[in-house]
Order: sequence, then C-alpha cells, then structure tokens
Amino acid sequence: MRAFLTRLILFPCPVPLLAQSNSGELRLAVTDPDGLGVKSSVELSSDATQFHRNYSTDASGGLTARNIPFGLYHIQVEREGFSTFSGLREVRSVRPIEYIVKLSIAAMSNAIQVTAEATMLDPDRTGTWVYEGSAVLHPRGSEYQTQFVIDGVPLTDNRSPASSPEIEADGAGSLTVYTAGIPAEYGRKMGGVVEVDTSKDSRPDVHGQAVLTAGSFGTANAYLLTLYGWGKNTAALSADGAVNDRYLNPPVIQNYTNTATTADFAVRYERELNNHDRVGGMLRREFSNLLVPDEQLQ
Repeated sequence: MRAFLTRLILFPCPVPLLAQSNSGELRLAVTDPDGLGVKSSVELSSDATQFHRNYSTDASGGLTARNIPFGLYHIQVEREGFSTFSGLREVRSVRPIEYIVKLSIAAMSNAIQVTAEATMLDPDRTGTWVYEGSAVLHPRGSEYQTQFVIDGVPLTDNRSPASSPEIEADGAGSLTVYTAGIPAEYGRKMGGVVEVDTSKDSRPDVHGQAVLTAGSFGTANAYLLTLYGWGKNTAALSADGAVNDRYLNPPVIQNYTNTATTADFAVRYERELNNHDRVGGMLRREFSNLLVPDEQLQ
C-alpha cells in the first residue's frame, strides 16, 4: 500500500489575518521610574502551553513576542540596578496586546520573593482521550473529526499513522489542543483541534539541528532542520524519515509483513515586512510506504 501527499502552500500571513490561529502577540515596553526606555532581559513562560523563552528588549525598552499560543503567561523582567519585575498576563486574542512594565530602583538589600502564581493549569481547557488499536490517541474518541493546523494552515487528511507521516516533535515550537470551547472559526469538530506552531528562529547565518533515534522492532528515525537568516528574511529546510518493523498493532499473534517507511520534506521562506505583517511560503511533501500485517493463512 502506498500513499502519497503533496502540498504547495503560499500564503500571506499578517498576524491579525490568520483565520485559523490560536496564537497571539505580546508587546512589552520597559521603562524606568521616569518613563524612559530601559534595555533589559525578559523571561516569558507558561507551564500550560510548555512555552519558555528568553528575550532582550531594544535600546528603547521595546519588545515584541510573536506567535505565542493562547494562555496565561508569567513575565519576569531583569535589569542591573533595578528591582526584578514579576507579573502575569493572559493572551486570548490574535490582536497584539500591549503591556507596560515600569521598573523601580533596586533597594540596597537582599531579598527573596516567593509567590503563589502558577500557570500549570488552565481552567479554560478540558477534554478526554481514547487509545485506539493502531497506536493513535483520539481526542474525545474521534479519529476523523479532529482538525490539525500547522502554522495556521488546516490539514484535512487523516493523521493516523497508516494514512500519513507523523508531525515531527523536534520541529514543533509549541502545541495547543482544544477539546472543549472550540472557537467558531474551526468549524464543527467533534474530536477537537490540534494546532502546531513550528519552531521559528530568525537568527542570522546558517544554523539548525539534527536528531537520530532508534528503538525496538527495527525502529529508527532521523530528523534534520537547517535555517538561514539574513536581514528580515528566513529560509528553512527540514527532512524527516523513519523505518519500523511493527508499524501497526497486528490483528493476530504473528507479525508478518508489518514494515513501514515514512518521510516528509518541507521548505519554508518568510519575510518580515514590518512589526505587524509577514509574508511566507511553504512547500511540503509527505509519503508512507507500508505492508500491513498478514495472517499465516494468507
């Protein structure tokens, strides 16, 4: 059995215009007691969305954190000579959220600050999962009514292992799952919505990562990501391949002809037009080559 899937996607992506997106933008302005901008270090984190990143403001104290999943975030701002700022901010809209942080002069003493603020649990999110025989977790017991969205682009094909390659975890920057309170723009999805934001790194020059894994039943996987940034442009190339001798849970004790090879390749280009708009294009190809389990009689 062979299944081939080819996609060519070209889309402008101004942040306010991504129809199917649950990631927003947070704009910070860090000032001193007199209202002058201060260059400082910023830590933004949310345990509920598994989001943890460090930033630096510019000389005027400005910082824009883009493509952050909806959720409750802890903000910590540090600058030598000033007291450390710690606070919470919720992001629930694709519209940019502006937040002003005013630092105070540090007192000439040492202190330990302990707070009870936590972001591990999100009271707006709930749901159940069901394990299915072909090693797939289905939100609310549904296989075909689950909408996957990658970087704002909805995928309509079945994401079970027998139908398409996996979404490589090493290429994901964040993952958000809706199993209740699904926004109307996603349509009627009985299972839920799974949105994946891939890693975005606009650092200059060439950089990337490579991951090799192996396991039982002849399982091996390789993942490669290469990025190149120049000016306001970023180009990325990723490839993922895997082999396995026990691809599906066999319906019989014997495990004949149960091998599979999966692979996917993606090329992406993005250009930042200004602080509000970006344009990008992505070409992605995926394929699966597998032999399903056979009984001895067959």
